[in-house]
Amino acid sequence: MSKRSSDTPDPRDKSSPLKGKPRMSKNNAWQRYLQHSDAFVTKKWNNLVKQHVKLSQHEGLATPCWQCQLSPQGSGYCQFQLNGSSYGELQGYYLVHLWSMRYHQKFPPADLQCNDLDCSHLCHNKICCNPDHLVWEPGRNNKRRNVCPHMIEGTLICPFIHQGPPCLAPHSQFETDGVRVFQGYGDKDL
Repeated sequence: MSKRSSDTPDPRDKSSPLKGKPRMSKNNAWQRYLQHSDAFVTKKWNNLVKQHVKLSQHEGLATPCWQCQLSPQGSGYCQFQLNGSSYGELQGYYLVHLWSMRYHQKFPPADLQCNDLDCSHLCHNKICCNPDHLVWEPGRNNKRRNVCPHMIEGTLICPFIHQGPPCLAPHSQFETDGVRVFQGYGDKDL
């Protein structure tokens, strides 16, 4: 466990300035991605793909996962940081799969409420940033995907568990004894 410097606030301390600080809503978080120019998004995406994304073909998937090789954050999703005064209010951490959606112009449908909107992984691989494996949907639907076995005895059962497109693979494909795991990265670059 790393030592906390004396000038860094401890969020567990009731007097900490971090205690009770409101989290950014999903809508505000997505708006940050939209504020970057297309040229900047393209430049950053090309750099990410060149340095940190590998193809990985998993059993049962028609198209490969684009697996990010950056270290996943606590929730299992890969992120990168924009820092420096030139970014102003836009500096901070960005999720790679959402950056992919922004780069590929796959915006949330206008009929869905952004405050309850998630970008779901149809492949159930949290480090995948292939836009064909990602879909915008209500958060409750995304949570239902977490328990979807995809098929039982050759019958697709996704429509009985959640709305929207079917899962591309069973959720259990990336689990061992109930723990999320990710197999090795593919050999091919994008």
